[in-house]
Amino acid sequence: MRSTRVRAVLLLLPLLVASPALHAGSPPVLARLAAGDVAPGLAVHARVAGDGGSEVALVVATREALAASGARHVVLDVDARGVPYALVSTRPGGTAPLELPAGRLLATVGRHAVARVSAADVARLHEAGLVVRRLPASPPGGRAPCGPLLRAPAAYDPVVAGLVASVTPEAASGLVARLSGEVPVTVGGSPYTLLTRYTYSGTPSERSVDWAVEQLTAYGLPAGTFAWWVAMGPSRNAVAEKRGAARPEEVVLVTAHLDDLPSMGRAPGADDDASGSAAVLLAAKALSTRVFERTVRFVLFTGEEQGSYGSFYYAAALADASEDVVAVLNLDMVAWDSDGDGAALLHTRTPSDPGYASDRGIADLFVNVASWYGLPLAPSVAADGLPYSDHGSFWEHGYPAVLAIEDDLEDFNPWYHSSGDLLANIHLPYFTAFVKAAVGTAAHLAVPLSPQGFHTLAPCRLVDTRAAPGPLAGPALPAGASRTFALASSPCGVPPSARAVALNVTAAAPPAAGYLTLHAGGSLLPSTSTLNFAAGRTRANNAILPVSADGTASLAVANAAPGPVDVLLDVTGWFE
Repeated sequence: MRSTRVRAVLLLLPLLVASPALHAGSPPVLARLAAGDVAPGLAVHARVAGDGGSEVALVVATREALAASGARHVVLDVDARGVPYALVSTRPGGTAPLELPAGRLLATVGRHAVARVSAADVARLHEAGLVVRRLPASPPGGRAPCGPLLRAPAAYDPVVAGLVASVTPEAASGLVARLSGEVPVTVGGSPYTLLTRYTYSGTPSERSVDWAVEQLTAYGLPAGTFAWWVAMGPSRNAVAEKRGAARPEEVVLVTAHLDDLPSMGRAPGADDDASGSAAVLLAAKALSTRVFERTVRFVLFTGEEQGSYGSFYYAAALADASEDVVAVLNLDMVAWDSDGDGAALLHTRTPSDPGYASDRGIADLFVNVASWYGLPLAPSVAADGLPYSDHGSFWEHGYPAVLAIEDDLEDFNPWYHSSGDLLANIHLPYFTAFVKAAVGTAAHLAVPLSPQGFHTLAPCRLVDTRAAPGPLAGPALPAGASRTFALASSPCGVPPSARAVALNVTAAAPPAAGYLTLHAGGSLLPSTSTLNFAAGRTRANNAILPVSADGTASLAVANAAPGPVDVLLDVTGWFE
C-alpha cells in the first residue's frame, strides 16, 4: 500500500460524533472554515492558526446545517461518523516521519495537515517522536469560572517575591537528578533509582508516583493519588492540595506530566518532563508556607505520552463535580535554551475561541511576573490553540488553561524522547528562572493573604474528643461520620469574624488506619485529606483552614476511617 510521509507533530482528534443530534439520514461531514465564518450552532472541534495569522476552524456538521449557516466552507471528509481525525503539524528541527496509507491525509491548514489516524497508531506515533492528542465526542465546552481571574490588578508583592527567591538552582537540579535516575530517590523508606518513568513500565512508574506523593506530604500538604484506567492498563496521578482560606471553592491547578519516553531501556526524561514535575514540586513547597484566598492543587499526571490520559480523566472528574477551576498552569519542558535568549512560550486558545480571554489572562500574568521579579526570561504568548499537552484536557471542558513551555518552535530540544534527555543537557539558569516565574504566577493566581491579617494566639486546645461529651469535646468521631465545631464559642480567642485558622490536628491512637478531612462548616467535603494515619499510631499535622463565615467560625471534621477516632485541635492563630 502506498504511504504518505509527513514530518510532523500529531494531535489525534477522535471525533466520535453523536449522530442523533444531527439531521437524520444525512451523515455529518468534516469541514474547514475560516474561524470568523463560524455561525452559531456549528460544532467546532478544533481551532488552529492558519497562514498569515488567520484562524481555521474544523467543524463537524451535516451538509444541510452548513448550507443553512451560510458559512463558506470546504468539505474535507464526506462521512465523519466515528472517525478519529488528526492534526499533523511540522515542528522546526523535527525528524520523525509519519507514514499514512493513501487517502488518510485529507488537507493542509497552514503548517498543519488534517488526517485520519487510527487509535492503534497512538503508541507507535509517540515512539516515533510525535505528540498525540485526542478530543472527546462533543466539542469543547464553554464553561466559565464563577468569578474573574483576579478581582484586583496584580502587582509586585513582597510576599510573592519571597516565594520566588526561595527557588534555588540546587533545589531545581536536585529534583531533576532524582526524577531522571541520576540520583536514587527514597520511597517507602528504601532507595530506588528511577531509570524510567514510562507509564506502563510497572514498578518504576509506580515508584515515581509514590515518591511524588511522599514529597508533597513532606511539604505539609495533604496528598494522595487519582486513579484512572484504559485498555492498556491502570495508572495514577499524584495530587496535593493547599486549601484556600477565603475562597476555597475557587481552584488553581499547577500541573505537569510525570511520565516519559522512550518505552524501552533508559528513559531519563530530564527536560520532558522531569523539569515541569520539579517545577510543580517546588511550587508546592513554596506555596505550602503561605496562606492564600484560593485553593491550589498540585497535580502530576501519568499517561501524557500515550494521549494525555491522566489529565483527560482528571479534568472530566472535575467537570462532573462542577468544580470552579479558575486557572490551569501546565508546565511541560521548561529547561532547554540552547541559544541563550531566554525565550518561553505560553500557548493559549486562538483569539476567536470563547475561552481565549481567560487563557490570555493567565499568560499575561506569567509575562508580568517575569518582569516584576527581574527574571532573565523572555516569555511571549502563542495564541495558536494547539492542545498538545495536558492543558488540552482542561480546554475540552471549558476551563482556562495555558501551556508554559520552552521555545518549542524555534529552539526545540534535539534530545526529545531519547536516552540523551539528561540533566547534563538542560540549561540550569534558564530552568531556574522558569521555575521562579511559575511559582510567582501560581502565587498571584492563588491571591496571597497579607501577613498583616494574621493574629497570633498562644497555643490553645480548641477540641478534644477524649473529654466528656460537649460541643468542643467528646465523644470520638464514629466511622464515616462528620462533626462540626463552632470555634468562636471556645475560650481560645477565635473571633466570629475569623476567615481562617492556623492549627494542629491530631488523631489520637486510632484503632484503624484512615484519614481526616477538615473544611469550613457548611461547605462541601473537599477531595483531599488533611491528616492520614495508621492504626494505633498518634499522628499530627499543621494546617491552615477556612472556617464558616456565618459568625460561628465553624470547622467540620470528617472521619474516613472504619473505626472511631479521637480528634484534638490546637489553634495557634487566626486570619481576618
